[in-house]
Amino acid sequence: MRPILFTLLSSTLLMSCDDFVSPPRIVTETRLIVPPVPGDLRRPVPAPALEAKTVGDIAAVLVGFEGALTTANGRIVAIDCILRDAEAEAEPEAAAKPCPQQQEALQ
Repeated sequence: MRPILFTLLSSTLLMSCDDFVSPPRIVTETRLIVPPVPGDLRRPVPAPALEAKTVGDIAAVLVGFEGALTTANGRIVAIDCILRDAEAEAEPEAAAKPCPQQQEALQ
């Protein structure tokens, strides 16, 4: 008789277990964060014309290409700085090294 009474009492208590408060649900939201990149950094750098007839023309073309390459690389570095700042805001514990322009300003 005792085991039957214990079984009935236990089952009655267990049936009331679903009235307990369930743990809070964790809701995550994914957002796309787009850092602002100025329009002048997005424009292509024009390269000089390749028409050269004399050694002076070749030198002028090379100087023009060197200037265009310097401008393009400067834009790439600026975009990298913008993206590094955005990544540092998104994950402060994994902060990236300062950008080259920031390092020059610190010195």
